[in-house]
Amino acid sequence: MERTVWRASEPRDLIVYAQYAVGYRPRQSMVVLCLGPGGRRVGAVGRFDLVPDDVPGAIEAQSDAVALVARTGQADAVAVVVFTDDELPAGLLPAVRERLAVDGRPLLDAWAVGATRYRCLTCDDDCCPEAGWPVEELAEGALAAELVLDGRVLLDRRCDVVADLTPSADADARDVAGRLAPVAPAAGHPAPDASRRGAAFDTWLRMLDREPERASSLEVAEVLQAMESAAVRDAVILTAVPGTRKAARGLATGSAFSVGDEGALLPDHDLGVALDAVFGGAGTAAGPPVHPDRDRVARVEAHLRRLVRLAPPRHRRAPLGVLAWLAWWTGRGVLADEVLKLLEAEHPGDTLGELIRVAVDRGLPPPWAQPAEGLPQAPAC
Repeated sequence: MERTVWRASEPRDLIVYAQYAVGYRPRQSMVVLCLGPGGRRVGAVGRFDLVPDDVPGAIEAQSDAVALVARTGQADAVAVVVFTDDELPAGLLPAVRERLAVDGRPLLDAWAVGATRYRCLTCDDDCCPEAGWPVEELAEGALAAELVLDGRVLLDRRCDVVADLTPSADADARDVAGRLAPVAPAAGHPAPDASRRGAAFDTWLRMLDREPERASSLEVAEVLQAMESAAVRDAVILTAVPGTRKAARGLATGSAFSVGDEGALLPDHDLGVALDAVFGGAGTAAGPPVHPDRDRVARVEAHLRRLVRLAPPRHRRAPLGVLAWLAWWTGRGVLADEVLKLLEAEHPGDTLGELIRVAVDRGLPPPWAQPAEGLPQAPAC
């Protein structure tokens, strides 16, 4: 995405940024911030659950988790924010510092944040009052105000990131279901032909030019039906990637493929480059990786969320899979994980969902965030 620069005016702004980077107010969590040279830039941000103190090897496991986030995020240094009302084990912070030192990374800052108070864990004894500072002060700083003015939202609970994906029972949803009802389940009907796939993809493009609520039930049903085809589903994915519209339409209709020597379908150059931007490495022979465009992502996401809400149960698979991919591709691991939970519960074994699950669970950054020789490194979150 565009590299918006948020400037911290004081150390506690790291807490504010950690919360907004995760997207909600964490509980019983440790958030790891990967810092660039001199600790002057925040790159990747990772979060994991705190391990209960009575679990054998808890401190070692958490120290290793911090080191893994730092290594994956190519950090030069690290800051951590621990969200808990419990007393931290005396050996946790020293263990984290020692584990990071093994990899040559210093721990520059650490904070503990409870429900009502927060305090620094690395400053001198006279830095913070014994009881800490009121958490209300965090929302009063300049950075918090800038983030709110930019439209960033801090949710109260993790599950709130998918609260609007509950199936709708309104008139639009009933109309969509009625238009899809005559169609047999996916296993019992042939995939739409190239002309119908192309027509449905063009309908999707027209929808993207309008507000989601202005898309008719007929358009929604047409796109949902076409997305049962993996070609159309993946073409919808490409519409979130700048500069790939031609390749996306070729994918939807099949015109972007040629037949190889052994009968295999081979993508043309434009489609190959586009697929690299979606799933491939950090760069291709065609140039550096493609970064997400914030406005385009917001538009595609808004339409996908409405498709998920209006879709009958059997048709939620494709838009949920695309939404999970979009969340991962834009560095929003929490959203990706929560969407994947819905997809896995409703449609276990979905291949796109399984692919994104591996990336999320392993903390793999999207192509544009991966360092590559000769290319500048982009932040992963």
